[in-house]
Amino acid sequence: MSNTSDRIALFVDLENFVGFCLELGLPLDLSAEIKKLSEHGRISIRRSFGDIYKMPMEGRRRQELRKMLQSSLVQHEDVPHYNKYKNTADIRLVIEALSIAYTYPDIDIFVVIAHDRDYMPLFSKLREIGKTIIGIGSSRDSVGELYRSSCDIFYYHDTLTLLHQQSLINEMTAPACFDMPIQNGSSIIVQGNLEEAVALLVEAINAVEMNGKKPVGSAVAIMMRNLKSDFDVTDYGLTSFKELCQVSSERGIISISRHGLDLLLSCNDRVLKEQSEQHAQLLNGIPSAEDEDSVLDYYRHWINSKLKINLPSSTERGHIYQHLDAVMSAEDYPVSGYNLKDLSSIVSARLVDSDIDQSTIFKVLYGLFRSRSFTCGLVENPFNPVILTMVAELEDLDDNFIGNMIAVFKREARYIPFNEAVWSVLFVGNDSKKDFIKDVFSHE
Repeated sequence: MSNTSDRIALFVDLENFVGFCLELGLPLDLSAEIKKLSEHGRISIRRSFGDIYKMPMEGRRRQELRKMLQSSLVQHEDVPHYNKYKNTADIRLVIEALSIAYTYPDIDIFVVIAHDRDYMPLFSKLREIGKTIIGIGSSRDSVGELYRSSCDIFYYHDTLTLLHQQSLINEMTAPACFDMPIQNGSSIIVQGNLEEAVALLVEAINAVEMNGKKPVGSAVAIMMRNLKSDFDVTDYGLTSFKELCQVSSERGIISISRHGLDLLLSCNDRVLKEQSEQHAQLLNGIPSAEDEDSVLDYYRHWINSKLKINLPSSTERGHIYQHLDAVMSAEDYPVSGYNLKDLSSIVSARLVDSDIDQSTIFKVLYGLFRSRSFTCGLVENPFNPVILTMVAELEDLDDNFIGNMIAVFKREARYIPFNEAVWSVLFVGNDSKKDFIKDVFSHE
């Protein structure tokens, strides 16, 4: 889709960028993005737009932000807000992008750092004239599927930042980042299950063959991006597409041969047969959305397997939230915060007379973390973040927990039918949350 001779135009919605950096507790730095984009080509144009004066930070940090833009060679245009409507910077970015697209036809790739759906018409127009769109948003859970799919390639700021920081650490230390274990045995930068990457590789090989083309590595890699615009092998603890192919070959899933300077990939017959049988079994085993009793059992099994615990009742979750709020609002809660494991241990000590164990509390708090209910400190281990403050209201915590689980379900369980009333019964015992759950599921 791109090569190192491509020219790139980079556009930053600075208010969006600063907003998700502050939400994620990450530094205001574009170094990770610039490093990643250098793999796609040469960044010829760098622009940012926004009202730095109105950004929610003290004057010293505003000055640091300006210095960061200058050191990153980004030309910033201050776009002041004269009223409560804040679309001025968005419009300037769109006008500048279109102007550059028609003034410099040799610019091949357009990159926008934001996750505002207002940019989707811009993406559509640029793609009409043959441009490649790279989107960069905050995190996997905060970017809607529709926005993500409107880009050819999509990256997440939190993942890029962790990778960049780890690469800096690796430059100063001998071990590679993929050899650095954490408590659960995963790499600190692994975001997805390797099985998902292998399955996507198989799907891409089949798709290329169905299009009547030879499944050479370059075509399959592009097809994987087409099928999943935010696909990145580094999310799965790998260093390259070639390594993914080698791992899949070692597992007997695909075969690799040479095709000129490229790889020729093919799925093994056994895998194709198993894939067909599993798909048929899956479809045959899924109840219809109208069969509410069967769907309820299906949802319960799915969520328990996802959490690796039994879903706590709404009453149990309520107790967790109340004690969490008491701990975090206490005067002795440290400014430096607690990591999530320690915080769950403290809440567990307050629930000593209940049957709720610390593992359950940790999973509930982790769901709140993924729903951005906290401000967090920057740490190497994204599975055990430092919790600084709670930004959600107590009465909103359960909605945030439920919303996060529905977002995960939509992303990962595409074959399972959706019934918002049944989900509501599972979470709270009645259908009072069905409208909320439906809104979450349909939100892009």
